[in-house]
This record gives sequence, structure tokens and C-alpha cells, in this order.
Amino acid sequence: MKVLAINGSPRARRSNTRRLLAPLLEGAREGGADVEELCLQEMDVRPCTGCFSCWTKTPGKCVQQDDGPELHESMLACDVLVLGFGLYINSVPAGVQAMLERMLPLVEPWLTESGGTTTHPTRHKGKDWRWVVVCNCGFPEQEHFAALEARFGQFGAQPIVMAAGEFLPYMESAPELAEPLRALRAALRDAGKELARTGRIPEEMRAKLNRPVIDWAGVTAEEYRRFGNEAFRQALKALDPIAGAGP
Repeated sequence: MKVLAINGSPRARRSNTRRLLAPLLEGAREGGADVEELCLQEMDVRPCTGCFSCWTKTPGKCVQQDDGPELHESMLACDVLVLGFGLYINSVPAGVQAMLERMLPLVEPWLTESGGTTTHPTRHKGKDWRWVVVCNCGFPEQEHFAALEARFGQFGAQPIVMAAGEFLPYMESAPELAEPLRALRAALRDAGKELARTGRIPEEMRAKLNRPVIDWAGVTAEEYRRFGNEAFRQALKALDPIAGAGP
């Protein structure tokens, strides 16, 4: 089983996305999967220009001279594509959007019908990725992921979505939260092992992970808001004591 993990966070290897992907991929490796990791922030993948050259002038190849071909090569070599990122304005970060747009050369221009919906056929016959999407956000409620879940549902993916991802660094630094953090990481590692075995994450495992990070720590949404506001208040006080008053 070949797994390609793409970290789409602008924070790259310092991100909460990386904190969630690391145990998942550790489990996948323990389960025997061959795992390749890419970080979009460290690559030059530019947005699609809409020129359609990859369909009409250089079929299957984008005319932009960047890291797009390298990304496509890794994608075509994998069985499972794990895509991780933080929620940006109820959607994906700019780098992930560019990556998705640049998948255009991987399909052909023909308009075909599938399940009552018009689509484009894949250029690489028999290539049907299994998507695993892992997303976290700064707000404490799961409802913020509704638009994202609908979007990736069109790809046949049911994202693992975890609100209050910004609480992860605090869990790492708080000794009293060591056990909840171990439990969270263990659940992600188990999901990774199952991914290596079957190429999928079972619904019961996804449901266990599909909840706010603060739930693992027994922290309420109101407590989390106070915690977040205090962190920003302290940061702003260093610049301006009045600006740091906050709500």
C-alpha cells in the first residue's frame, strides 16, 4: 500500500495539521504502508490559469514551469492520498486550492455522464484514488466544517474534521493533559494502521476522531474561548496595553 500524505498548511511542519498527521502516518508505517510525505508550503505549485493547454496543446501536461509535475508523479504512484490542512474561511488554504486546481491535467476534456452528473474522465485508466482528508480549525464547534464536508463529499471522501485544533500545542505543554493527548494520538495511530491494511479508515474510527480536540481534554467551548482570548490579549499587550483589552 503506497500512501501519499500532503500537508497543505501554510504553517508547514510547525502546524497543528502536522500534529494530527504525524501519529496517523506513524500508524500507517507500522501497518506496513510505504508513506511519502510532501509539504505544499515547501513546493512551488501555482494556481491554474485556466488556459486549457493541458487539454488542447500539451495533453496531460501543464505549461507552467513549477513543481506541479513532481506532485502529479507522486500522486499517480500512490494508492491512498492523505490530505491535511487547517480550515481557512470555511474552506481550504490557498496552497491546497492551487493543488486541487492543478489536477486538471490528470483528467481529459471530454464531458461524460456519471450517476446523473456531468464530469471529466480520468486520463490514467484504472487510477481511482482513495481520499483521506484530515482538517482542523480554530473555532470549537464542528458546524464550521459543513461546507468543506460537502465539497470533499463530491470526491467520495468523508473528512476527519476536528474543531479547536489550536488547543493541541497547549495539550503538549500541559502535564495534566498528557493522558488525553496520548489517547488522541493512539486513536490516530490506530486509524493509520487500518488505512495501511485496507486503504480506508472505518466509519467507527472516523466517528471517534470526528470531534473537537478539546473534547479529549474535557474542556468546554466557553473555556476554550476564554483561553484563546487571553492568549491574543497577552500578545497584543506587548504592542499596546489598550489594544490588548479584548472582549
